[in-house]
Formats: sequence, structure tokens, C-alpha cells
Amino acid sequence: MESPARTEAVLRHLARAYGVDAVQFYDNNFFLREDHARELADRLVPLKLRWWCEARTDIMMRYSDATLEAIRRAGCTMIFFGAESGSNEVLREMNKDLKAEDTLALASRIRRFEIIPEFSIIFGNPKDPEGDTRECFRFIRKLKRLNPDAEIVVEH
Repeated sequence: MESPARTEAVLRHLARAYGVDAVQFYDNNFFLREDHARELADRLVPLKLRWWCEARTDIMMRYSDATLEAIRRAGCTMIFFGAESGSNEVLREMNKDLKAEDTLALASRIRRFEIIPEFSIIFGNPKDPEGDTRECFRFIRKLKRLNPDAEIVVEH
């Protein structure tokens, strides 16, 4: 995001000039700074837009409840996360700085704010494709128990 003020100005123009009422941000670094995310959320409230974005699990887990509530109030309805796998071993092999437990904790926490988490899961690790697929399904069932609204994107 360039800056919260610039992003708001662009979205305000699109809403007024073209009737835009929803937007998706394609930027995995969108939420790197909590202060920027909070400022943008506060600026977007009057626009009454619905919006979706991408974020990293580790970053969102560090956000305060107040910021997550502000993001929801600003119209955020869904956030995409690259969960990748429910196996910590596979996550290590993928050089992901993430643990399966972090994803489960996020699924539970974000539910309180009525923001739908969308998780990508990669099936069929080459070392044990059948075992990995079974493990992925187990992990998805855990996610769905914690947050029935969670969306799952399957990659193979």
C-alpha cells in the first residue's frame, strides 16, 4: 500500500466516479505495519466498501483486538492466508516460518471478528503424497471445527 491516505483517495474516487462498492487488494505485504492497517481501516469506514485482502498469519496474530475490530468495521470480509500445510515437518521443508498451530490459532481468533479466513493448502507432498493428503484433510477438519466459515483453497 502506498499510504493509507493515498489508498483512501483512490478508493474514494472509484466509489464516487464509478460506483465501486467492493475491492480486493492483491498485496501479501498489505498488513505489514499495524499502524498503517489501522489508519487505513479508520479512513475506509465512511466509504462503506466491502473488501478482501491477503495477509501473513504471523503478522495478523500480532495485531491487537482493537485493530482487528477496526479492520472488520471498515468493511473487510475476507483475508487470504497461505497456510500451505497442516504438517510442521512439511512447513519446515517448504522453508515457511509458520507452524500449523499458528494457523489453527488464527482461525479461532479471527472468527470473533466475523472476518472469513481463506486458507490455501497444498496437497500431495512428493515424499508421501497419500499420507500428506490424509494429513491435509485432518488439518482442514480441525480448521473447520475452529471456524466453520473458513474457506479452503486447494492447490496440488
